[in-house]
Formats: sequence, C-alpha cells, structure tokens
Amino acid sequence: MVVQFNKVPDTMFYSVTMVRDIRQASFIDRKKLKRGDPDVLLVSPLGYKQVVTREELVKRYVTPNGKRIKLGHWRYNRRYVVMSNEDISMGALRVPSKSKVKIVLPNNKEIPNGAYIICPISKNGNLVKQRHFLSDRNTFNRMFRVDKKPTMNKGIIQRLKSGAVGNKRNNNIGKEDVVAKYMVVQRILNRNTGKIAGFVVSDGKGAKKLSVPQVMDMCRLKQLSNITIVEKDGKEFLRGVGIRIENLPAIIM
Repeated sequence: MVVQFNKVPDTMFYSVTMVRDIRQASFIDRKKLKRGDPDVLLVSPLGYKQVVTREELVKRYVTPNGKRIKLGHWRYNRRYVVMSNEDISMGALRVPSKSKVKIVLPNNKEIPNGAYIICPISKNGNLVKQRHFLSDRNTFNRMFRVDKKPTMNKGIIQRLKSGAVGNKRNNNIGKEDVVAKYMVVQRILNRNTGKIAGFVVSDGKGAKKLSVPQVMDMCRLKQLSNITIVEKDGKEFLRGVGIRIENLPAIIM
C-alpha cells in the first residue's frame, strides 16, 4: 500500500517548533579551500550541510552543555557536537510504527515506519512539502517541541494506517463512507495579485473561509461535492465538478 507524500493531507501534520539546532562540526581540510574561505562544516542530523566561518560558529553555537566553544582545543579530522537555541515553527508528519502504508517521497524513497517527515512553513502559514527533512524519533525529541497534534479525526488517521487514503482502489468510497457534505460557494481573491487565495466552503447551514491547501485536503478526503483535485505533470490543481471555478462568485481580501 503506497501513498505519495505530497498527497498526505496537511491536517495530519503536527505543529512543532525547532527549539534546538544540533549539528556535527568539523574543520575542512585547508588544501580544499581558497585563502579566506569559511572552513567549518556543519552537518545536521536532518540531512543537510552548511559551511560557516569560525566567527559565525562561535557566535551562534555552543557546546552541548551550554558552554562557549573553544576552537583552540579542536583538531582536524575530528567531529564535535554543537548546538544553538532556536524558535522555528515547522510541521511534522509521524509515520506510524506499525503502518501497512508506505509513504513515498517524490524521488521514490520510502520513509521508514516510525520516522518523522519535517517541513518548513511559508510566510503565509502553509507547509512547504517540496522542502522536507527526515528524522528518527530520538533526534526529533531532542530538537523539536510538539505544539499541537493533528486536527484530523481518528477515523481518517485509521484510514491512512489501513491504506484507504491515497490508494486508488480504496478511494472508491462506498455509500456508507460518503463524506462530501460540503461545497465551495465563493472564491477568495488576493487584493494585490487577483489570484485565488482561498475559498468559502458551506455545509448549507454555515460557511467558513479556507486557504487553498485546506480545500485541497478536503478534496483528498472526498468532502467537497463540486470541486476535486487532479494531477498533471506531477503537480496538483483544483478542478470544478459540474461547475467552472472561475464562474464562482468572488470576494476580495
């Protein structure tokens, strides 16, 4: 049972904060550098690397016990653990430890059960799934604080565990599973760009304003009757069902 990572609803992500940036630091061989180049390599357990100057290292990072880094004690060909205190909001998806579902990244790499997939958050508050980092449980607990658990109900979480979400055959929901009780009634246009920034969704009794990613999540869960999500050339976009989205009434915000 395989689910593409970019199709996992945003509502299944934890809201987390990176409170501690932990790195392995080492000197780069002088023979590989030009005069004046930064010579400290920082490697994150999340899988990315960065090269900084010694001044930047000492200014931003400390030893694991909180003391100032003394570079005079460092040696070439050795690695040292350094850390800095941070306050960076991110999103994290935890792959269930005993899941029948295999979550696959765009490069077809399979995510191990029990691992965390961590994504940055854009300025407008949306998850940036194109940039993602992997973490085991121990590293996650050392670097992150969980601020809010997923808002998705237990039934949907169980569907992911059992493979119902993202599986083409199981996406043919039977009558007892029909959840398309909402419909999009208005577009929300960005005042500056004129582009669609969200939609107004109604259940016939009330209405609420949602962002485009939130509406896409509802489409994945078959909750909207007049809009669906389609994929073309590896990208997802919204398409009307029995309607043309551009013909919906619009409000400007």
